[in-house]
Amino acid sequence: GQVNDQQKDCLDIVSEESERLTRLINNVLDLSKLESGKIKFKLEKIDIKEIATSTIQTLMHVANKKNIKIILKSSGKIPLFKASKDLIKQVLINLLNNALKFTPQKGQIEVNIKKISNKIQVAIKDNGEGIEKELIRKLFDKFYQVDSSMTREQGGTGLGLVIVKHIIDAHSGKIKVKSKLGKGSEFVFSLPNRQ
Repeated sequence: GQVNDQQKDCLDIVSEESERLTRLINNVLDLSKLESGKIKFKLEKIDIKEIATSTIQTLMHVANKKNIKIILKSSGKIPLFKASKDLIKQVLINLLNNALKFTPQKGQIEVNIKKISNKIQVAIKDNGEGIEKELIRKLFDKFYQVDSSMTREQGGTGLGLVIVKHIIDAHSGKIKVKSKLGKGSEFVFSLPNRQ
């Protein structure tokens, strides 16, 4: 039958909460597999620029809602290298989602890819609110969120960056964070250029 406005509002809340719980469960399961070493992944030659382009296209609806511009840059020729396509895409999704959450309306995010000696480096830089220096070291702790208050504006499980770190570690890579309050943040990860 007909659904009135009040019922529609209630159904929207139920739908949003069930999606949030599904994300939380999936994140916990992914993290559990990563921590136990049970996640098996195949190393294949990947094109990091192609994966970044596809990830940006996937998230454009979120960027468009906030009128955020996402710019993809690359320096020089970026070679194909061996990594797990699915896991590296997950890293990019998690990092870009975070950047989109904390970048204001009409903001900008830059994704910069370059080859540095025997490594491939990807930097995701936003012009959002930034992170206090003393909080940066906690970013990769389970369930830690920069704004953990009950009234916080940004949703999330507090597992996205933990998963990112585990994936980068599993690829023998490194990740670091640079941030200044009011100036934005930059997450930089590098992966070995395995041929």
